[in-house]
Amino acid sequence: MARTGSRLATNQHHGTAAVQTSSESEHVRDQVTRALELVAQGQGSQLSAFSLLGEAWRTDADACLCALSELLKRCLVVYTKDAGVERVFEFVAAFAASESGTRAMDGSVDKENSPFGEDFSERMLSFFTRLLAAKDKAVRCRSCEAIASLMNAFGDATSRDTTIWSRLTRALLERTRDRVPMVRARALVALHAMYTREAQISDDETWKSFERLITSDPSTLVRRTALAHAVLTPQTKLLDAVLSRTRDVDERIRAMVYQQVLSGQVDPRMLSIAQRVELLQRGISDRSPMVRRACLQTMLRENWLERVCDGRLTSLMRLLDVEVNETTALSALTQMLIDCSETRCLQIITRFMSELRQATDHTEDEQGEQQQEEACPVDLNELNAERAAVAYVSAQVIAWKARRDRNPIWSHRLAAFLPCTADLCAALLYYHRHAVDVAAAIPDMDATSSFISNPEHSKSALEISAAIGTPQTYAFVVRMLLKMASLVDLSDEAGRRILVSTLQALIRSPRFRTEELELALGTLMRAQADVSETTRLIAEMVTGLHTGTDEAETEPETEQQCSSGRCLALTEALLQVLLMHWHRLGHQFSGRSSLRQRMDSSSFTETAAQTLMPTLMSLFSACVLNHLTSDDSDQRLAAVNVLGLYGLVDQTGQLAMQHALLLLHVSENDVEAVRLVALRALFDWLCVFPFESASSDDHSQSSKESWASDQDRTTLRRNLLDRLCMVLTSADTDSLQSIVVEGFAKLIFLRRLAPDAELIKRLLLLFFTPTTADNPALRQCLAVFFPSICLLGTAQHRHAFEQTFLPTLRVLVNSPKLNPLATVSPVQAGQYIMYLLDPSRVKAQPMHHASRFQTPTRPSPDLR
Repeated sequence: MARTGSRLATNQHHGTAAVQTSSESEHVRDQVTRALELVAQGQGSQLSAFSLLGEAWRTDADACLCALSELLKRCLVVYTKDAGVERVFEFVAAFAASESGTRAMDGSVDKENSPFGEDFSERMLSFFTRLLAAKDKAVRCRSCEAIASLMNAFGDATSRDTTIWSRLTRALLERTRDRVPMVRARALVALHAMYTREAQISDDETWKSFERLITSDPSTLVRRTALAHAVLTPQTKLLDAVLSRTRDVDERIRAMVYQQVLSGQVDPRMLSIAQRVELLQRGISDRSPMVRRACLQTMLRENWLERVCDGRLTSLMRLLDVEVNETTALSALTQMLIDCSETRCLQIITRFMSELRQATDHTEDEQGEQQQEEACPVDLNELNAERAAVAYVSAQVIAWKARRDRNPIWSHRLAAFLPCTADLCAALLYYHRHAVDVAAAIPDMDATSSFISNPEHSKSALEISAAIGTPQTYAFVVRMLLKMASLVDLSDEAGRRILVSTLQALIRSPRFRTEELELALGTLMRAQADVSETTRLIAEMVTGLHTGTDEAETEPETEQQCSSGRCLALTEALLQVLLMHWHRLGHQFSGRSSLRQRMDSSSFTETAAQTLMPTLMSLFSACVLNHLTSDDSDQRLAAVNVLGLYGLVDQTGQLAMQHALLLLHVSENDVEAVRLVALRALFDWLCVFPFESASSDDHSQSSKESWASDQDRTTLRRNLLDRLCMVLTSADTDSLQSIVVEGFAKLIFLRRLAPDAELIKRLLLLFFTPTTADNPALRQCLAVFFPSICLLGTAQHRHAFEQTFLPTLRVLVNSPKLNPLATVSPVQAGQYIMYLLDPSRVKAQPMHHASRFQTPTRPSPDLR
């Protein structure tokens, strides 16, 4: 009986304890539930929720965590965006951070004295880490989001348990390969939060995951998230991956790289000069206005110019090495100033003028000079490459704004900015003479390796080069001054005569470089206003050089080659200038509303070409035909280039017809560089001249000769196209194949070649075959050509694509296993052709009338 009584007493005691424990657990559960309800509904103060959850944690940590885990699982299954769920996770993260901070400040508190023996943050991290492997995508996504919230809220009070961090890192790295893009993106955010809080994670493996997702993830969301959270330091080695996204297929990602990543984290001095130039080249040639604006205004002006270069245009040009990268640097600076507001553009130019005056006058009152806004001509003293480039671009932009706005203010500023013609001509002669003197002072300046490598001469050569500059620098300054000379006002007769005599003297100079010949001839043609005089001058010079070469039997071979190269350079520069001059005239007359005026402009161009052809043919026989059979490949290259220009200058097409087979022979049997130029010339001739007979029913005796000539043209054209079609599949280099593909695409797009199903089938197979994957020029050309011709072409073009559908798929299906086409999916190829022929694509992608024929690269504004 005594034993029975004691057992009953013991059972009664345990029952009372269980009831008390159950009631406490219920009370804790109610507190946790009320706290999360207040947070989710956004009602009441967050302090009340903090006090409720804190009281529950201190009362019974085990019951608190059990109730909290059960309630959080209900939030984890919500995949769609929900503000209440996001507030719950932020609240839990803030509570965990406060508890971790309390434990960190109180050093006497340890695991034995804590409510549960462990940190609340560690328990939450372990809980969410286990759920990262759940089957439900919502649970995986919300777990990554909760971990990121915990990391952002922890700060420096984060626990540093190595086991927890390593397990968490491995789990997040696994989630970066999740099949759901949203989960991969959230995992990246959590990994970035761990890195910014200096967590102990595997840096190499983590940043390899970032690099993989930035460069090759198919989801736009994941690539954008990875770029936004990439930490660009030398340790992460992510810079190359980020730079590659400037060629992303999504314009928002390309704009993000320029506007946020490169402008916020990357100092341009971290990049090489080649990387800076490549970034600018991609940005200014992008088809998206948003990307161009981000590149020019955000990255170039706000970051590079204002922040890094302190607003100095010369420092920006030095950052881009304008002397070597002239085209890209000048184009970027020009477009940046044009896209700026007028006030901002004037401030930048005025700051440059103040800098230039300070450099030449050696004054120290920089602030006073910057505030001075009085217009004054640019100082041509002590010009270097950077100052000359900025001076030319500033004058160019002011002249463009004066023509566009028709505002007398810009015209007055241009007149005040440009120096007088006499000073400009004196500066031209001065810098050209110094270029010649410096080249003579430093022997073999173009090939300094043998001179400077000698220890006896290296010190003297470097000292001379540092003191007086290099010939390349002076030649660059001359080039900028020649471009500036094309902007001067020629109403002053005395100044115009000085300019003409100066340009003639420069052209006659044997040390005048080939790069400046075209600029000088273009400016001379504008100053003389008579094309025949400039042509006669070049003809006399070429004839003199050719006669001197023939008569000097004992002349060294090197001097003969220099003379021959001079003849070809002069002729090529003259033809280039003539083509540009006639194109400019045609562009001016194309805006005339009268048909008679347009016909008059066309007849004027043809008459000018016929008038100049006798003189040009004398140059042709003197310096072109003789060099086509030269042993020097460089001379053959120049001769083929000049022959191609001659065919374009001859408006009748007779010269192109006579020498087309010659160019075809060169394109098949010469070295690769010459073959490329010959192929380009052939396709240019085919694009300009029809080479085919006109349909006519008049076969009388008087028209038999012309009819026979038309038949010869048609036969020649057919033979050329057949031989060129063979190059599509038999070309031994990628460059040759790209030139032929681009040429046929131009012919079809310009309606010079009727749509042929067999030719289009060959182009489609070249586009699909894996062997052209390493030929980006070919792939990009066809990727633009196919959608454009189907969208903007005629019904015949679409019918030709319809006819190629089954033959193309038949080739892919019947390809042998060893053929690269066997790896191409016929289903995907058929889907692509069906996409091209989809009639709803025209309605789905409306194009502006003025921009329908927009090319992939955006040309710089016409500032001439």
